[in-house]
Amino acid sequence: MAFDPGPIMHELETQLSASGWQTGQIAEPMSPPAERLGAVIFDGVEVTEVTLQSGSGLVRFIIRLYYQHFEEPLEGTEKDIATASLQLISDIAGKYTLGDSSVRNVVPLALNGRAGFQTVGQTAYRLVDLSVHVLVNDIGTWAA
Repeated sequence: MAFDPGPIMHELETQLSASGWQTGQIAEPMSPPAERLGAVIFDGVEVTEVTLQSGSGLVRFIIRLYYQHFEEPLEGTEKDIATASLQLISDIAGKYTLGDSSVRNVVPLALNGRAGFQTVGQTAYRLVDLSVHVLVNDIGTWAA
């Protein structure tokens, strides 16, 4: 049976909503968010080790934080997005299972954020992508 990433995505979404900095959802928004939003996005997977019957792997997620770029005061947006990023990294680093018994651990040195800009509809957003890499046991089962 293949690994189900749903519980990890749900836990990351819960972390976003509980942070108080923004609302959370799984997947990117279809239309411009009216308020600050954090989206949990699947970013890829790779097998990292195998046994005769199963394998472990690295599952990558992105938490994308959207803040309206021209929200006043501008320096407040920069401070808030930096603080939210650091707080989320701290929260995620302390929750190693992320609600799933197959999770071995979050890869601490892979927790990083990259800031940028994106336009959704006619609205410009200041955003940051937080990379969350998770080592998972039994990512797949091999047949003989």
